[in-house]
Amino acid sequence: MAVRLLLPSLPPELRDLIYAQTISNSAHAATNGLPFTRKIYDSSHTRVEIMPVHYGNAGLLALQRYRYLEGDEYANWTLANAVQLRITVLFKGHVNTFVQEHWDKKIATHLKNLAKRYPWLRKVADYDVKILWRPCSWAPSKKKRRAGAIAKRMVEVLTQEMDAHVRAKRGNVHAGLYVAKWVVGDLGVRGQALGLGEFVWDVEEGFAKTQVREMGIAVGDEESGRPETCGYLPSHFKAIPGITTATNKEHRFKSVCRRKLQQDQEDDVVFEGGDDDDDDVEPSTQRAMLATAEEISGFGQANAHVQTQR
Repeated sequence: MAVRLLLPSLPPELRDLIYAQTISNSAHAATNGLPFTRKIYDSSHTRVEIMPVHYGNAGLLALQRYRYLEGDEYANWTLANAVQLRITVLFKGHVNTFVQEHWDKKIATHLKNLAKRYPWLRKVADYDVKILWRPCSWAPSKKKRRAGAIAKRMVEVLTQEMDAHVRAKRGNVHAGLYVAKWVVGDLGVRGQALGLGEFVWDVEEGFAKTQVREMGIAVGDEESGRPETCGYLPSHFKAIPGITTATNKEHRFKSVCRRKLQQDQEDDVVFEGGDDDDDDVEPSTQRAMLATAEEISGFGQANAHVQTQR
């Protein structure tokens, strides 16, 4: 069967302009038409899930099966310009036996092999990394392993396959760290910090054109009777057993801090400490939000070169 043409009179440049008009971030993310839908790397300490999504037009992608040239063109254009990598990390192991260097090497090898098989991954400019901090145990350690520092390094490793030119011109890395509420409460009693300020503030300039760092509390599901295991979180976590994700109408995790960094622009920083008049925030969650906000802001104030706004 011969190759068909849908827009035979238009040059490739104009067809690319038409393809660009089909992309809308307000549309539902889809996985159809992509070379793979999900990769999972499970270990004793973490579960890493990589899922590419796009906001393109499903109808145009479907043209491939009918041998339209524009269908193949649009698929290639989508891979180069309209794919977002959603990466979910569940930290589920023992903090004091976690070896960052071993994890870095193992994940870097997986990502390198994945990029070798799918070269278009290096051209993906949009990364959305969500990390759920829910260790099976947490005990004081002389090594002072901090959740913030570990999560920060995880983001660096998980995005290292992004092409340097793409990173500088279009790179957009949105990283969120969500800590189980019981972890925050337990450490508050022990007086041991999580190092959350390192995740929010200690970010390398030029890491990407646009960066967003968000820290939140994973609020438990009181109705299930298992507040320590069921948190309401963004939909990235829906494939993880034992996790309840938020609906599109309402995010049930509580955001504590959100920081946006753009090249040549002033930082946009917002703290949400949980107002006393907010009936939706139970006292224990409110205390956890305030404690983490104080820790994050304290780290920022200790670094004079960082400007904050509250």
